[in-house]
Amino acid sequence: MSFSLIAETRKILKQHGFRPKKRLGQNFLVDQQVLEAMVKAAELKGQETVIEIGPGLGILTRELCRSAGFVLAIELDPSLFGILKQELAEFPNLSLVQSDVLAFDFESWLSKQDRKGKAKVIGNLPYYVSTPLLFQLLERRDFFSLWVLMVQKEVAERIRAGPGSKDYGSLSIALQLYGDVEPVISVSKEAFHPRPKVDSAVLKIRMREEPRTKIEDESLFRELVRSAFSQRRKMLKNALANQMYPGMRQEVWDRAFTGAGIASQRRGETLSIEEFARLANHLYWERERDVSYR
Repeated sequence: MSFSLIAETRKILKQHGFRPKKRLGQNFLVDQQVLEAMVKAAELKGQETVIEIGPGLGILTRELCRSAGFVLAIELDPSLFGILKQELAEFPNLSLVQSDVLAFDFESWLSKQDRKGKAKVIGNLPYYVSTPLLFQLLERRDFFSLWVLMVQKEVAERIRAGPGSKDYGSLSIALQLYGDVEPVISVSKEAFHPRPKVDSAVLKIRMREEPRTKIEDESLFRELVRSAFSQRRKMLKNALANQMYPGMRQEVWDRAFTGAGIASQRRGETLSIEEFARLANHLYWERERDVSYR
C-alpha cells in the first residue's frame, strides 16, 4: 500500500462525502506498485485510444491521460461520475461517460473516433460483471489490440487454466483462443481501500490477428464448448448429443469423433483448445453431409 495514494483516496472521499458501495464492488486501488505495473503493461506510447472500465476516483485515469493520446472512462455510479468530472477537469484528452459498461455500445463509439489503430482496454473489473464483460469484449475483439485487466484471483485462475484443471472451462478456452494471456502482477487485498475479502491479479491479454487454431463455424464451436462444460462430468458422447443436436443420428457423431481422433468416452475438461476445434470442425463437416439431419 502507498501511504500517498491512501491519503489521497481518503481526502477525495471525505471532500465529496462519498461512501464506497459494496454492491458495486467499489474498492479503490491504493498501491503505487500495482498502479505502475498496469500502466507499464498497457505499453502506451502517447497516441493510443484507451478505454478505462470503472475509473473509480480517477487515480489510474490520471496516469492514463498523461501517457495515452485519448482516454474514454466509463463509470456506472452517478456520484463517482460527478467526482471524476471535478477531479479530472484538467485533462482535455479525457472523455467521461456515465453508463453501465455492459450496455455501452463500444462498436458505435469507436467507429466514430477519428483515430488510427485499435483501442486498448484497461480497468479493475468488479466480480459481478467480470465474466459477462469479458465475453462482451471478445465479441468486439476486432476493435481492440490489448487488454490490461484486474480481476479477482479466482477469475484470473479460470482465464489461465489448462485442460484437466478444475478451473478450466468456457472462459479459459474463449480467451486463450483469441488472445495471448500473460500474468502481470498479483494483487493483495491490502492494495485496496476499503479492503475486499479476496485477492486479485492483473492480466495482460493481447488480441491475436487470427484465432489460435482454425475454426470452420465459430457459433458451433462455442455451442460445443458450452455443452461439454455444462455437464463436465459426463462423457462427451452423452453430454454433446443431449445438449446440441438430439435428432442427429449416432453414426454422424461417431464419424465426427473418429475424424477428429478423439475418443467419445473422454470428458470435455480433458480436451485442449485444438482438440475442441478439431471436433467442432469435423462435426460441422459431418452435419453438412448428413442429409437426414438437414
